[in-house]
Amino acid sequence: DQNANMLYSENWGFTAVDLTGEMKSRNHNLAIEKISLDTKDGQFFVKNVNLSPIETEGQYDYVQASIDSVNVTGMSNDTGLVVQRLMVKSPDIKYFRNPGIRKPQKHHEEEDIGEEYVDEGPNSVDVLISIMNSYYVKDIILDSANFLYKRLDRKDPEILQIDNFRFYASDFQLNKYTRKNMDWYFDCSDFGFTLRNFNNYVLNKQYH
Repeated sequence: DQNANMLYSENWGFTAVDLTGEMKSRNHNLAIEKISLDTKDGQFFVKNVNLSPIETEGQYDYVQASIDSVNVTGMSNDTGLVVQRLMVKSPDIKYFRNPGIRKPQKHHEEEDIGEEYVDEGPNSVDVLISIMNSYYVKDIILDSANFLYKRLDRKDPEILQIDNFRFYASDFQLNKYTRKNMDWYFDCSDFGFTLRNFNNYVLNKQYH
């Protein structure tokens, strides 16, 4: 059935290298070494993703991040997206926050009332479900992840750091049912994680 095929085609694919982009509104540069997709083999691959701030001075918050690779295998599409394995290798994410600097907000003034409101935009989960009816991933693997949170508005910066974090989940599902009935919008049969050398101060440095 032609209507059951992704983008009304039996098979298609592409490869792109050395992609770069500047997101001035988000204060970030994005660079990707390689992206490839092959629907015949059911594979999607991304290599060397780097996100860096355009400016750091005077910013309420900014992110520095890199991912070694994202590898999706066993991908198919009938009534929804089905993936046998999703592996994200060596993500390194650093989030810097400076509450002493006022965070900019987009707002609009209503002419009749003169009140301000923030436009939050559509829910990302609803957007995903509108693109595909359902998502199923048999195995999700997050390998060797590093996370850093650093608050900069204090003489002694608040730091939360997690190194060598590994996570797995099996039978991940996201669809209209899980969106409506699950607290976290998704469901999975099993999950687990490990981390090493956790060494942080928590709860405003009351505990170590």
